[in-house]
Amino acid sequence: MTTIKVGHVVASTLGALVVGVICGCLIMRAVADQELRGLALAQELEVSGLCANGLKLHSTQRGDSLVALLEERLDSSVSHVAELVDEGARLYPGTQSLIDSLRRAGDYYASKQNAEKKQSTEALLARLRSQQ
Repeated sequence: MTTIKVGHVVASTLGALVVGVICGCLIMRAVADQELRGLALAQELEVSGLCANGLKLHSTQRGDSLVALLEERLDSSVSHVAELVDEGARLYPGTQSLIDSLRRAGDYYASKQNAEKKQSTEALLARLRSQQ
């Protein structure tokens, strides 16, 4: 009878250990996924800022092909930032210059009288600032 109880305790302990290890691995994977989304978010914000700055500088000289290409990439980047934020991506503290790239994108949209994109960019900017 004692042998059965000891065996049951050992089996229960091993079972709990296995469950604990599996849960730990799942939590670590979730944290790693969250960090990757944060890195992707930082990259897209950087691209948004680069595109907005390039478009502003180029707007004094006409180059329709370049403008169209940069506008397309800016739109894509802002859209991807929105998707990442919706998925829960967060930035590390001290990344205000990256977040500010959305303000610059919004300024560019305003200069082109694109109120819809300006408004959506401002809403996204507010969401990111609230995370800080």
